[in-house]
Amino acid sequence: MDPVNENSSGSDGAATDSRPDAGQNESIVPDSPSSTGDHSERLQRIESLLADLDRKFERRLQTDTHKNALFDQLHAELQEHKSGLIQKIIQPMLVDLIRLHDDVSSLVSQFASEEEPAVQRALRPFTFLPNDIADILERNQTEIFNEPVGAPFDPARQKVMKKIPSSDPAADKTIAESVRPGFIWNGRIIRHQSVHVHTYSPADSSASTPAETSTI
Repeated sequence: MDPVNENSSGSDGAATDSRPDAGQNESIVPDSPSSTGDHSERLQRIESLLADLDRKFERRLQTDTHKNALFDQLHAELQEHKSGLIQKIIQPMLVDLIRLHDDVSSLVSQFASEEEPAVQRALRPFTFLPNDIADILERNQTEIFNEPVGAPFDPARQKVMKKIPSSDPAADKTIAESVRPGFIWNGRIIRHQSVHVHTYSPADSSASTPAETSTI
């Protein structure tokens, strides 16, 4: 005889589940009040942590901004100190080169009209020196400027050596002659251009008078 299955019963031989909850829908158990309280506490802790992180991030951002501003300030001061140090070292050398340029240019101009062959032969090597010195100055960020005759007088760039009266009103405060060129180093004038300047004087335009100041 076959053993009787303990999970089967009935005359039709159909299997049935002997569990008490068989054939019934599982019911959803709602959260208990204590469970809801736990969720609320967790959310509050998360919000508190996020707020704390936000405050720390804001403080860090302010600190980094302050550090960047301080770094920029120190960098600017260092560059200014570096520029001043370079100026103290280089400018005296540039001034000496400018004086040498003046002396050689004056020497060449003085003997340029000399017809003596021996003088011309002796002078020939010096004719190239002003341009060579100008090249050296240019390689050291030094620019020569020489405003032409008739250009307006600019006290920021020129120094008056002599005032020349003129009866022409249009010539008033214009350059009558350029005596020496000016020099600019790194955008800063280290020597003004020396000039003679016309001044309007309809009464007497025949005499020239030395300038008392460098402005008109």
